[in-house]
Amino acid sequence: MTARISNSKLKSFSTSMLAAIQFSLTLLKANLRNGKLLALSLGFPAFMLFTFWITTRGPQDDDFDLMLVMFPATVALAVMLAGLTQATRIAQWREQEIFHRFALTPVPLPALVLGAGAAQIVTGLLQGITILLLGALLGVIRPSPSALLIALGFMLLSAVTFVSFGSVIATFVNRSDASGYIFFFTFMPLFFLGSFPSEMLPALMQKIIVYLPTTMAIELIGHQLVAGFLPEKGILFLGGLIMYAVVFGVINAIFFKWEVQ
Repeated sequence: MTARISNSKLKSFSTSMLAAIQFSLTLLKANLRNGKLLALSLGFPAFMLFTFWITTRGPQDDDFDLMLVMFPATVALAVMLAGLTQATRIAQWREQEIFHRFALTPVPLPALVLGAGAAQIVTGLLQGITILLLGALLGVIRPSPSALLIALGFMLLSAVTFVSFGSVIATFVNRSDASGYIFFFTFMPLFFLGSFPSEMLPALMQKIIVYLPTTMAIELIGHQLVAGFLPEKGILFLGGLIMYAVVFGVINAIFFKWEVQ
C-alpha cells in the first residue's frame, strides 16, 4: 500500500513538472513574439551599446577604454531586465484573476509560477547572448571559449536573481503598471551605481556598491568577458549573488499572494 501511494505521488509530481515545463515553453514563445517587450529588453541595451561604441571611435586615452568598461554592464542589463517582465506579468495575472483559472487545472499553482519564472530566466539569457553577439560583431570582445562558458553561467545566475527580484515586487504590488514602474525605477539606480568604475564614486559609495547585486553581476560577467578570470572579490560576488537569489526566493515563497488583497 505504501509503495502504491509513493508511486502515485511520484507520478503526480512528474505530471505536474511536465505540465510546468510545457507551460514555460509556451510563455517563452510568447515572450519572443511580444514585440514591445523585446523592443524594450533588447532595444535599450543595444542603444546603450551602440552609443558607447560611437563615442569611443575617436581618440582615446590608452589607459582607459570606456567600451570595455561599459560593454559587460550592457550585457548584464539585457539579462537583468527579464525581471521587469516578470514583475508586470505576475501582478497582471493576479489583477485579472488569471490565477483563479489556473487553479482549475490539475497542475499546482506554484509549479505554474515557477514555469513562468523559468521562461523569463531563459528569455533574459537569450537577451544577454544577443548583446554578446552584437559586441562580437563590433569587435569589442574576443573571449576564450572557457571564459565565455563561465560568463554564460554568471549571466544565468544573474537572470535568476533579478527575475526573483521582479517576483518580489509583484508579490507586494497589486497593479501591473505600478509593479513595472517600481522595478524599473528601483533597478536603474542600482544598475548605474554598479556599472561605473568605483573610482568615479565618493569613498562611502565605493564601500557600499560592492554589496549591490548589480555590481556583483556586472563584475562577474565583465571579468570573464574582458579578462577571462574572476575579479578580486569574485568569491564574495558569487556567494552574494546566490544569497540574493535565495533570499528573494524565500520572500516569494512566504508572502506570495494569489489574489488581490
